[in-house]
Amino acid sequence: MKIFTISFVFSVITLFLLMILDAELSNLYCVWPLNLIKVTDVLGDNYPNFYYDWYQVSMAFSLLVQSTVIYLITSRLINKKMGELMNVARFPVNEHDKYHAHVYFDQDTVTFATMLCEKAANLFGLAVGRVHHRNIGPHPKWSCQIAFTSDDFDILIPWLERERNGLTIFVHGITGDNLKDHTEMAYWLGKTEELNLAIFKTDSSLEVVGS
Repeated sequence: MKIFTISFVFSVITLFLLMILDAELSNLYCVWPLNLIKVTDVLGDNYPNFYYDWYQVSMAFSLLVQSTVIYLITSRLINKKMGELMNVARFPVNEHDKYHAHVYFDQDTVTFATMLCEKAANLFGLAVGRVHHRNIGPHPKWSCQIAFTSDDFDILIPWLERERNGLTIFVHGITGDNLKDHTEMAYWLGKTEELNLAIFKTDSSLEVVGS
C-alpha cells in the first residue's frame, strides 16, 4: 500500500510537470490533425463542435497514457529500491519484549556453533533449543535457537556479535505474528540469508518448531 501511494503521488507530480512542458507535443498529436481537418473542410459547419470534442478526448487520452507509463516506471523503480533496502542487514535493536536468536551453521561449523550456544546458555542463563542438523521452519541453514528478553538484549547481542566468529545469526522479535516477526522484526548479525516465508502465507500465527 505504501509503494502504491508513493508511486501514485510521484506520478501525479510528474504528470503536472509534463503538462507544463508538453505544449509542442500537444500540437503534434492534437492541434495539428485538427488544423488539417479545418484546411480540408471535410466536416464543414460541424467543425467547431468536432474541434472541441476531439481536443478534450485526445488530451484526456494523452494524459491517461502518460500517467499510466509514469506509474508503471516509478512503481518498478520503487519496488526495486525497496527490494534492495530489504536485503540490507539491520542490526538488532532493543524495542521488543521477547526475542529469538538463531545461530546458523553448516557441517564445518556445527561444533563451534554448538559451543557458542552452550556458552550463551551458561553465561546468561538462557533457554537454548536443539542443534538442528537440517533446515527447519523458515530457516535456510542448520540452526540453533536462543530465547531471550529485552532485559538480556544489551548484554547478549554485543556478546554474540563479538563471539560469533563469522557465523550468521538471525534475530527477530516475537509478537505472535510469525510472518511479521520474520520480516518487519527481522535483524541480522553477519550475512543475511533468504528465509522461507512461504510457510507463513496461509497462517501467520502458525507455530514453527525451532524458529
